[in-house]
Amino acid sequence: MLGHENSAEFWKKKATNEALFGVTNVISLGGAVWLGVELGRDNRDNRDLLAPSLVTLGGTLISAIFFEGANKNSKKAILTYNKQFDDNQTSFKVAPVLDGDGLGLALRF
Repeated sequence: MLGHENSAEFWKKKATNEALFGVTNVISLGGAVWLGVELGRDNRDNRDLLAPSLVTLGGTLISAIFFEGANKNSKKAILTYNKQFDDNQTSFKVAPVLDGDGLGLALRF
């Protein structure tokens, strides 16, 4: 698909979105670990749950957006690549033939 110019553009966007999804997903997982550490503390008065919750939820939301973009661009790349084969061409042609036996029609594959 990278050899086809139009589909290569969408495929490269897909790769970029996948990379950004990976980065934001790691941030989200880091926020979840941070939240787990804060929840496991013995001192309940000194816990800060707002920041790790926001990091986890924000990272998850942003990574979901990049994941959806990667899937959308992947689908567009595949459909664009396959569109080049949709010229409504059949696998055979009807061709007139003139030979020693006369005039006729032939199917050419």
